[in-house]
Amino acid sequence: MGNVKEKFRKYLDKQFSGYTRSKELSDFQEELFVNLNDRFEEYTAEGLSETEAYQKSIDSLGDYSEALKTIDKNTPVRTMLSYSRFLLNASFFYFVVLLIAYTAVSFVTNLWGTTWIILLSGSVAYAIFLFVRGTKNAVVKKKNGLLRFYTLMMYVVLCIFVYLIVSFETREWARSWLCFIWSVTLWFTTDIVLSKLKRRVKMPVRISFAIMMWTLACYLTVSLFVDGIWLYSWIGILCGLAVTTGYLVFYSYQKYRAEIKSGKDQDSLSADEETLKRQSRRDQKRDAPAPDKTEDAVAPDEVK
Repeated sequence: MGNVKEKFRKYLDKQFSGYTRSKELSDFQEELFVNLNDRFEEYTAEGLSETEAYQKSIDSLGDYSEALKTIDKNTPVRTMLSYSRFLLNASFFYFVVLLIAYTAVSFVTNLWGTTWIILLSGSVAYAIFLFVRGTKNAVVKKKNGLLRFYTLMMYVVLCIFVYLIVSFETREWARSWLCFIWSVTLWFTTDIVLSKLKRRVKMPVRISFAIMMWTLACYLTVSLFVDGIWLYSWIGILCGLAVTTGYLVFYSYQKYRAEIKSGKDQDSLSADEETLKRQSRRDQKRDAPAPDKTEDAVAPDEVK
């Protein structure tokens, strides 16, 4: 029987090999395996040989290919692949239409130096659409890592969009690069907030880095846009370093106090346990029955 079970396993593994593995598919395979064993026992009990019972058990399953396709189609991997193909086709169609619109407007207006904004705006709008869809799925499925990734992509797209628009409209190429500094600062702050919402842990190094990024962004912005302030704006860097150092010292002190409190609690718990053990030993001694002295006493007749 053990050899037949192994043959059933190999047969089903071969039949299921072309499908995406999932819990539903594994449960269905296990159900078929149980049915095969039950049928095999029935046929052998009727007097059939093992070979005949094996083949008849296989034939008794019938055609289950449609059930396999239905289960495989509804697996998360298949669903994700189907959605990815749909999104790829929709994206191709969208950007073809966007390119046609850009070309048509450019030829009609002959403003090739300005109409590139159509392509940029269309790309940003599409990125916002993907961000909204991805964020919704991440929130529903409680995938914090996926939400952080979509947030990063959104900041990258918006940063490039704002940088190009500001640079071409104002011609302030010497200062518009600050968009990248502020994007990194804002993204890093947002990422810390999302991480704490999920894990609720302290992140002293990342928070310290965020403080310094805010300090640097403010320092560069003020220094580049306010004339003659370079002589004094460096004081902002010192203030940022002081705040960062103060935060790290405060965090270290809080951690030190927590460790001391934890050690005291552990010592108190150990002392309480030792006291309970001593009390338990006293109770056992007190409740123990006294030895029967009559058994050890020698009768007077025996002494005579």
